[in-house]
Amino acid sequence: MFASQPFRVGDLVVTKIEGSDNVSGVVKEVRGSGWYEVELDNDKRVLKCRGSSLLRRTDPPALTLENASRIELQEVYVADTPLWDVPPPTTIFDLDAAVQQLQSDPPLHQRDLEYLKHVSHHMSYKKWVVFTDLHCYSETLNTTLKVLDHVHELAIERNAGVLFLGDWWHHRGTLRVDCLNAVLSSLKNWTVPMVMIPGNHDQVTLGGHIHGLTALENSYQVRDKTGSGKTYPGPLVFSYPTKFLDALFIPHVRDNAIMESLLQSSLSKSADALFVHADTSGAYMNDLIVSRDGISISLFPPDKPIYSGHFHKPHVVKSKRNRLEYLGSPYQVSLSEAHQQKALIVVDAADKWNCIERIPIDIGRKHFRVNSIDDFLRLRPSNETSADGAVIHPGDRVVLTLNRQTYAKAKLTKNGEENKQLELQAQALRSHGVVVEIREVKESTSGTITPLATPEEDLDPASLWNKYLDQSLKEGSVSQDLSEELKEQGLKLLESLADDVTSIGFRSQTKLLFESVSVEGFGPFQQKVEYPLKDRGLILLRGVNEDAGSDSNGSGKTSLAVSILWALTGTTDPRPSQDYKVSDVVNDSSKSSRVIVNGELNGVKFAISRMKTLSRGGLTFMFGGDDLTAQSVQETQKVINEKLGISAELLSRTLFHGQHSLNGLLESTDTKLKDELSLIVPLDIWQKAASLARKQSSAASKVEAQLDGMISVRSADLDNARGKLNFTSEQMENARLRKDASLATLKEFAVALSSESEKVTQTKSLDSLNSELFSCEAFILELEKELSSAKVLLDQDLATCEGEIKTLESSLADLEALERNVYHEQQVILGHLEVAKERLARLETMWKVDLSHGVPKNFRLPKECPTCSQAINDVNHSHQDENLQLSVVESMTLAFMEHEKTIRQAEERTEEVQTTRDRTNSMRKEVGQMIQDRDKRARKWTIEIGEIESNLHRERNRQRELSKQLSELASSIDRDLQKASLEAALQEASEKVRYLEMTVDSVREQVTKLEETLFELNIQRDQHSRSSVVMSELSQLFSPKGIQSFILKNTIADLETATQSFLTEISDGTQQLHLSLESGEGISRRAFTVPVVPTSGASCVNSYGSLNQDWKVPLSVCHSKRS
Repeated sequence: MFASQPFRVGDLVVTKIEGSDNVSGVVKEVRGSGWYEVELDNDKRVLKCRGSSLLRRTDPPALTLENASRIELQEVYVADTPLWDVPPPTTIFDLDAAVQQLQSDPPLHQRDLEYLKHVSHHMSYKKWVVFTDLHCYSETLNTTLKVLDHVHELAIERNAGVLFLGDWWHHRGTLRVDCLNAVLSSLKNWTVPMVMIPGNHDQVTLGGHIHGLTALENSYQVRDKTGSGKTYPGPLVFSYPTKFLDALFIPHVRDNAIMESLLQSSLSKSADALFVHADTSGAYMNDLIVSRDGISISLFPPDKPIYSGHFHKPHVVKSKRNRLEYLGSPYQVSLSEAHQQKALIVVDAADKWNCIERIPIDIGRKHFRVNSIDDFLRLRPSNETSADGAVIHPGDRVVLTLNRQTYAKAKLTKNGEENKQLELQAQALRSHGVVVEIREVKESTSGTITPLATPEEDLDPASLWNKYLDQSLKEGSVSQDLSEELKEQGLKLLESLADDVTSIGFRSQTKLLFESVSVEGFGPFQQKVEYPLKDRGLILLRGVNEDAGSDSNGSGKTSLAVSILWALTGTTDPRPSQDYKVSDVVNDSSKSSRVIVNGELNGVKFAISRMKTLSRGGLTFMFGGDDLTAQSVQETQKVINEKLGISAELLSRTLFHGQHSLNGLLESTDTKLKDELSLIVPLDIWQKAASLARKQSSAASKVEAQLDGMISVRSADLDNARGKLNFTSEQMENARLRKDASLATLKEFAVALSSESEKVTQTKSLDSLNSELFSCEAFILELEKELSSAKVLLDQDLATCEGEIKTLESSLADLEALERNVYHEQQVILGHLEVAKERLARLETMWKVDLSHGVPKNFRLPKECPTCSQAINDVNHSHQDENLQLSVVESMTLAFMEHEKTIRQAEERTEEVQTTRDRTNSMRKEVGQMIQDRDKRARKWTIEIGEIESNLHRERNRQRELSKQLSELASSIDRDLQKASLEAALQEASEKVRYLEMTVDSVREQVTKLEETLFELNIQRDQHSRSSVVMSELSQLFSPKGIQSFILKNTIADLETATQSFLTEISDGTQQLHLSLESGEGISRRAFTVPVVPTSGASCVNSYGSLNQDWKVPLSVCHSKRS
């Protein structure tokens, strides 16, 4: 989750898209509800992004005169929670902003929400106890656990949290299970929060995001202060630069450019304080060595508290406006920290993180460097009271350094008797568990011992390397122009090997008491034999052997003596026999051998049982009632060595001296002697550094040879490219001359045609006329086709209309004939109707009756006949009333019916006539309309055909005009072709020149690139050549002839002095042994015979090999005793 603070249009941001790395962009639009449109820098895409998925990019800090020449400042990003896998290296997580917006804009993911609640809980604490550089490993484990308990108690008393500023672990990349479990067991009792940043010893990767503090992130829980019962992880680890409570926390950063960018960012400048783990120029790496390669203090933001881990000496580095405080380690790690007062501090976040309290801390082993006998005698064990002397606790280390003259005087009283004050004081301190070392050095010119005379074996590798180089530079054995590079590269090699060598800074005084040893099946002891060792004093072992030969040889004296060594280390006194095997410790009559050693180690009971058969072995270790047996013999042996505080190799060379190794050191080769001395003064880091330097020198030489080959190839390429450039340049010049000649010819031709140029310019071009003529002819063809088609369509349309008109006219004629027939029938019927009407009228008149509605029902004949006027009665036979009545009614009925029938027929014919007439009129109209349509279409086609004919006429005229123009232009075509040929030649020449110019530019660019490549290759070759020389020189400086001899110089002098003290006692001052380094590599061993009563004032000097047995025995005894 990223910063959810509002963004504005134009803000620079970075986001992460699927399948890609971090992508930069700019805010183009604010969409509302926390959404933004972002335009990506790489492909200009516009994405819709939620504000919580964006990182704000700040402007890179301005370059200053101080840093502009050394670094290129990086771009700094701002985010709120460190939940990206690997964010950009200059990302700063602003937790203050994230927590402030926790309510208004909560994160989308539950894990983000829980993390911010975790941070919010820790923000509720204002006071913080600060410590740093715990450096936990097996040898410091007990001390570091005490420091953790003490820090927790102080935090509880002050209701404060805890800040840790790096280097929790000592060995980078490896966490021992026993150390981790012990630390987790201690932290599980903590109840206060702890904010942590990793130091360089914690970090594994170059970027530092993988580190050893991850194992502690959930080591304990703390409760919410609100009483809700909610718990959060106690540790809050900042793996990346983080703003927390207005302070900027920066883990160790190896890249100075990134560190400077972070320090000059806006968040750094606005922070109230800085907590870092940094190397700053001018800081004390120890009491003697000042850092020169760190970051400048002036690059830190001014006028604010800055606290740092990294260097163990508590001190302050200042500039005009800057103040950085190194808090130092919470306990003394080595003799180089002797007399340093360690302390913790309490800071108040509410008071801009100013220090409000300093708490001295007195935990762990103390180192005391004493340079006078009086100061040494004033030291008192912690179980004694002392008014003026320092109090020494068990486990502390005291180093008394004296020159030989002072040391010799201290051994004698004023009366010349033996003075045992120093011996008694040393014995009293040692019995109290204090490590006491008395060192003799050669007299200085001033007769005093200064802090600069610190023995080399007490310096850390970096300090020792600086001291050796400074001395070599003064002696002229190191070139001045290589000195700084040798120092820098040497320190880098030592840093890379720092975790591969064993630390000796915490060797402690070990009180070892053997109580008993039990052997069974070991050597000559077939049956179980137990031998008491408690309060044994000086024991003489004698044996009885009943076999033939010597009385005591093979009786088991040596086997019993070395059985303890075998139980402790798995080794015995080496035998001269070449076929000796480890399984030879098993008795010939036993299947296995077993040795059990019981005793006390610093007051804690222990039991070691080692078993061996012909095929396998076993080892158990009980310590203080706990079974510390590991899963293998090797791992168990390692635990035993750690508890004893001494390696098996060193144990076999100090506590046990066998008969076969009595002359071992004196008769050993230089290499063997140095190997033995390296057990006391570790040389492994220098041996590894020499080997690594040789490898890097060889690798640099190989790369140099490869670069020489590449330079040879590129030089040949460059020569070829330069030859091609010269050749192409010459071609280009020739092409330019040809172009100029073509241009001149064209100009001359143009002058000759100047009189016709205007006319030519007013006339259309040949292509244009051809194109127009072609178009015109094509258009004429189209018009002719269109005209022909129009006429065909006109004929077809008129024919169709005529056919339809003829059909209608035929139908009209039929209707007119029908109309005439129906009309004739109508007239006939109307004539019949008139006849019927007349007949009916006669009957009505004759009989005086109304027949309009038929014969009345009450019709009666008149009295007399209307025709003849005769009386109508029954007498008159012809005019009988009844018959006549019937006849008249029948006549009248027939007449009426005929009349009615004729009326109906007349009406029908009249209606039919009208219908036929209507149809005929309609048909006439349709025929007339059809004729009109035909005429209309004929007129339309006539107009269209007329337009086509008009266009055709116009285009034919245009065709004639274009043909005329083309004919006129044909006369000048030769001149145009000539001009076109000249122009084409000029164009070709110009193109040739342009091509050659591009070729020349390309070849010149190729030459430039090859020159740059060759320049870079030469630089790389020179760099690798220089590196090869430097690494070769380093391999020599790290070799036995170099710094190893420098380190062994004091050790050999101490060995000579100590051996001589014993030799003087044995020989009563008549024998001396001088040891010295020859040519920086060989160790010279010379014996001197000094007569008790000198006669000639001369002594005899012999090499060790030329001495007789009387000399060798005491020398070997003294030498072995000291070693």
